[in-house]
Amino acid sequence: MKYTNYPFSIINYQFSIFNYEEEISLEHCAQSNCGRGYCPGRRIRNLIVYRRMRTVTLIVVHCSATREGQSFDFEQCRRDHIRHRRFRDIGYHFYLTRDGEIHCGRPLEQVGAHCRNHNRHSIGVCYEGGLDRQGQPKDTRTLEQKASLVALLRELKRMFPQALIVGHRDLNPMKACPCFEAAKEYLF
Repeated sequence: MKYTNYPFSIINYQFSIFNYEEEISLEHCAQSNCGRGYCPGRRIRNLIVYRRMRTVTLIVVHCSATREGQSFDFEQCRRDHIRHRRFRDIGYHFYLTRDGEIHCGRPLEQVGAHCRNHNRHSIGVCYEGGLDRQGQPKDTRTLEQKASLVALLRELKRMFPQALIVGHRDLNPMKACPCFEAAKEYLF
């Protein structure tokens, strides 16, 4: 989904214990054929029901390890995860392209596939980039990505106040991902 109007609310139907109707508006769904009932640019009236949500203790920030000047959009990442890593879908819950567009990957109630030994209790957020032209780790986030990432992480932190925001390398020292100090930068 592309969230262009801030502040926004991310699929808050999953967290209600009571049945009620809420009207939400989504600008664009990157997976418009995903069957979740959301369509591009329409106002949708949803019956909100309680769904059992898993416990989330971490929000893990990743980079796609894409060189500067190269494109690796949401659909390319999704295809890579399905074809080459043999995942059933993209491993991340959210993917940010260089233009700042936020794409929804796996639903929040589903376990991701982005950080070994931490997937069950985390949400994976990935930004396109992370390498310089020579393939060395570098913070290549655009201003649009930085703004979208802050807005997304603030909303996730509001939804999961107990969750810590960390970079992939904070959980696996062998990784450079996300190529900046996420834990220090996002102390909300």
